[in-house]
Amino acid sequence: MKLKKNHIAWYCIIEDLVNKVDAQLIADGRVNRRGRKPVIPRAYAVFYQILKIELGFTTTFTFYLAMQDFLQTEHGKTISYQQFNATLQQNTFYLFAALSAVTQYNRATNSGYFAIDSTVVPICDIGHAKRSKIGKGSAKIGHSGKKFFYGYKLHGVIDMVTMRLMSFKMTPANVSDIKALDEKMVAKLAGVLVGDKGYISAQKNAELLKKQLRLLTPVRKNMKQAPISTEDLVLLRQRNRIESTWGTLKNNWQLINRYARCIESFFNQLFASILGYSLKKFDDQRTSNLTSLIS
Repeated sequence: MKLKKNHIAWYCIIEDLVNKVDAQLIADGRVNRRGRKPVIPRAYAVFYQILKIELGFTTTFTFYLAMQDFLQTEHGKTISYQQFNATLQQNTFYLFAALSAVTQYNRATNSGYFAIDSTVVPICDIGHAKRSKIGKGSAKIGHSGKKFFYGYKLHGVIDMVTMRLMSFKMTPANVSDIKALDEKMVAKLAGVLVGDKGYISAQKNAELLKKQLRLLTPVRKNMKQAPISTEDLVLLRQRNRIESTWGTLKNNWQLINRYARCIESFFNQLFASILGYSLKKFDDQRTSNLTSLIS
């Protein structure tokens, strides 16, 4: 297996981010530098997690079989499947830290036009909720349209021009969209935020206007239609761009992990999916500046 140029660029970014996170953890006294070194360096483990999804492998075992020759050449030793799988399951914190750096960079280079929405991230159907061992205490029963499910909701804000993720938030499935919209989700954003009817709230709009962010939503049937500009009409019609983002994450980046056996594996794949999608949206010139955001 040969890596492409964009794969090499991704690895360089991930390596810098992981090194800076490790340096900060050591400085805070949260990491013990003694003991055995990991079989696979942390930067490689995070990169392999994203590469597995990008190449379309649905299970770690099939990905390991395809990577055996590459692992032998790259690391100079034979790595067993147990070692490989265990290393990939321990990256949740680093995936989240790298993803936070990406969204922080995106917020600093935005167009001023944003879309907000949520998508369901089910663990299983409602009929299997009581038997599921994943997400106990945090996952809840929610509904999407006419179908109920057990799991979480992913709330996100994207730039409507670049389609890049500005912020995201995970909540139990029973949390409404308007309750999930808080100050952290729109921090450092100014302009127009387009949402669906689930975000209609005069109080929330007034709060956001104080932060130079206008909330634009369609009206319900029982509401009076206020005069609306041509620009706002165009923005409302383009709101489905964020739904296209959710579709890309689910269809191309395996956002939903049906093979997870524990909550760590479930969130590992979720964060790797979002991080892979975000890195895909960068060009080489801009990704070179990304690593300066982690300190």
